[in-house]
Amino acid sequence: MPHPSAVTPRTQGRARERILASVVVSDAVYHRQATIFCPTLGEVRRSLARGNNQRMTFYERLRRLLEWRGEPGIRVLSLYLDIVGPGEERAISAAETLWEEAKAALDDDTFFDRVEEILDELPQEIVAAQTEGYDGLALFFCPNPPLREIFRLRFAFENQIEVSHEPQTWQLAYYEEEYEQALAVSLGSTLEVAEIHVGDVVARHLVRPSHGRTPEQEASTVVHRLLHDSPGAHLILLGSPEHRATFEDVLEPELRARIIGVSDEPLLASDPSFLRAIHRIQQAYERRSEAEGVRALLAARENETTASMIAAGSDEVVAAVNRGSVRKFYILQGFSECGWLCDACDRMGLLPVPPACVACGASVAKVELRPHLIQHARACGAEIETVLESEALENLGGVAAELHGSSQV
Repeated sequence: MPHPSAVTPRTQGRARERILASVVVSDAVYHRQATIFCPTLGEVRRSLARGNNQRMTFYERLRRLLEWRGEPGIRVLSLYLDIVGPGEERAISAAETLWEEAKAALDDDTFFDRVEEILDELPQEIVAAQTEGYDGLALFFCPNPPLREIFRLRFAFENQIEVSHEPQTWQLAYYEEEYEQALAVSLGSTLEVAEIHVGDVVARHLVRPSHGRTPEQEASTVVHRLLHDSPGAHLILLGSPEHRATFEDVLEPELRARIIGVSDEPLLASDPSFLRAIHRIQQAYERRSEAEGVRALLAARENETTASMIAAGSDEVVAAVNRGSVRKFYILQGFSECGWLCDACDRMGLLPVPPACVACGASVAKVELRPHLIQHARACGAEIETVLESEALENLGGVAAELHGSSQV
């Protein structure tokens, strides 16, 4: 993800143009579909208490954010937080640290006070988001003209803060680009197939028997059609083991292979706990995928024929990123090593910081490597895999990569 020091107006402009194009197309598809999002922090609880049922889709809220405009000189806070893991203390500490760094360059006491009020509300918001199975928060705030928007998303953002003249939306653009759609099949007294789209927009398909076919057969036909149109989507089954077994019997083998998790509760999309259950299943799948990916990477590193196509540890990975040869990038969530970055050619290196860039001779600065490694790897087209915890990856230095030219491990 881009780091504040690496962001330019041109970068933000490109992200804005691309994501606005997605909004225009997708908003027409998902217009008026219900999500669990409410527009502000404290107003979430007040809105529910008033029985306000007006809800906006991810794309409607994103459109409102992207079309927001302020007068010249207006300051907008854009805050992204990774909230994966138990408790809110780590995320709050990250937010406070980022804010202390950002406000050192500002001189607006009123803006300071209003932002610190927002930060005081964050702990309860983080707990609520974690309870629902979300991995990231994105917060945008301006006192006047009023802007106070928060996104809870199934996406582990890079911790980042930016104070500028407009909302900074590049990480939301990455979320929209990398979102993996899910298809949930409820196998109870009512059969339902639910598509879970970007921003937890749910499209429901009720299934009824027809032409002498069983409901399970009809459901399998719906699933086949939807998964055929979405090759990257995952399949989740909700229902008793007996009902799941009956459904799997009529499901094609290639579709059975796309099942990532199950639940014994035949929850429908209208159930208040539906999305929470889906999120938990998705999180469990991601943890399994992370572990399997690290195991495969270690096996490739120990194989003489593939060892040269694996970079492990900061020195090897930094060198591979500088060459632009990374295909898949693994990094521990807690990776915090520092290094240096060239102010001219963006070359990175490990400590100690040299007096000048070893590649072009320009000035260099000491930086935290994590955001720059991720940004540079992403620019190479690499798949980014943030690993919550892995002793094996930690033993390698907390970072590793598959390189171009290797067969996929």
